[in-house]
Amino acid sequence: MSDNVQRDSSSILCDMCTGEDRKAARKTCMKCEISMCVQHLEAHLTTPVLLQTHPLTEPMAIDGNTKCPQHEKLLEYYCLDDKTCVCVSCAIEDQHRLHNMKTFSTAHKELLEKLKAEQKDLQVKTEDDNMSLEKWEKSEREKLARSSVRLIEAVTNLRDISLTTQLRFYIHKTLESGMSGSESESEGGGGRLAVPEDGVELLGDPDEGRPAAQLLQLSGSDVGAGGAHASQDVSYRLIHRPFVGNFHRLPLRRSAGAKNTKHDSVVAKKKKRDQIQKQ
Repeated sequence: MSDNVQRDSSSILCDMCTGEDRKAARKTCMKCEISMCVQHLEAHLTTPVLLQTHPLTEPMAIDGNTKCPQHEKLLEYYCLDDKTCVCVSCAIEDQHRLHNMKTFSTAHKELLEKLKAEQKDLQVKTEDDNMSLEKWEKSEREKLARSSVRLIEAVTNLRDISLTTQLRFYIHKTLESGMSGSESESEGGGGRLAVPEDGVELLGDPDEGRPAAQLLQLSGSDVGAGGAHASQDVSYRLIHRPFVGNFHRLPLRRSAGAKNTKHDSVVAKKKKRDQIQKQ
């Protein structure tokens, strides 16, 4: 509306000046449909009839866009209901007579204030949306971090449980193998290996002297407490140590009350030879 009707006052020249030296217009007479400089405007300002009947406005270019196509009159008002520019006849006689009408200057001022208010509201809404988006992103990052921690803990627990199960199975098989081999040696040597009641005391950590049962208990307790490092260290020492070798290097002990039949037989034969020689 402002671009079609109103122009920059410095670019509007006086229509009454002749020649190339035309001065800038100071006012535009809506009745005469001309723009005038200070010198030619004096008549409109000093003549009472012209002053009362010829409305003056800020300098504006009068062309086909500034006239009503229906009444061929200047567009002086702005219809807020239809959002269009109208002339005096449209505002008084035609369909716009019951509409909300404003002069160009008043309508321009009100619309500009409304536009600024809408722009401010839009800016506030945009800032609120940005803050909400940042909060949502922060919340999602925290959820993702918590999920990652739970996943790592679950994988670690599964690994420790699997490692402990393998460790228990390996110790059990090692004990069975060691016990069967020791019993064979005891029977072949005429003696019997005395094995402790718990059956586990024979195996242990050769570096620290701790029995395998204690290491196994330590491994289980570490896993229960969520400590993966300790259980891995114990498992490494137990799996990579030759338990069977340690078992066979243990000295054989005779159980209390066991008879050495081979030794008794040798002693009896020696006594018999001595008796024969004496005779």
